[in-house]
Amino acid sequence: MVLLVAGIVAAAWYVVFDMFLMEPVLGSYLAGIPGINAAPATMWIVIGNVVACLVLAAVYARTRSIFGLGLKNGATYGVYAGVLANFPTWLNLSVYASWPYGSAWAVTIALILNVTIAGALIGLVYEKMGQPKPA
Repeated sequence: MVLLVAGIVAAAWYVVFDMFLMEPVLGSYLAGIPGINAAPATMWIVIGNVVACLVLAAVYARTRSIFGLGLKNGATYGVYAGVLANFPTWLNLSVYASWPYGSAWAVTIALILNVTIAGALIGLVYEKMGQPKPA
């Protein structure tokens, strides 16, 4: 149950970021990326965010004894997960898909921060819901 709540809370943050903050934060960088979809379907944004955050929360559930509970420890987890997922992904697109190098860095940094916040929220949910320590 805690995993589901944590995943949904993180997904709510992801949706807020994607729907309301992505454009002001990354709009000028995204505009220069060839072939990017300027108006993706909202349904797939939400579905993708829910699935991504359930995976993020599931990995945290298995590693929380290493990172700890709460905002700070969840944010630490989020930094690690964000770097793992975003650092190679978006920078490789400058090599393989001709993304502008500056845009790749901007997206990488913004999405690492995005996952850091999601990790903090997941850590907070686990702390507040009193989940017992893993075996």
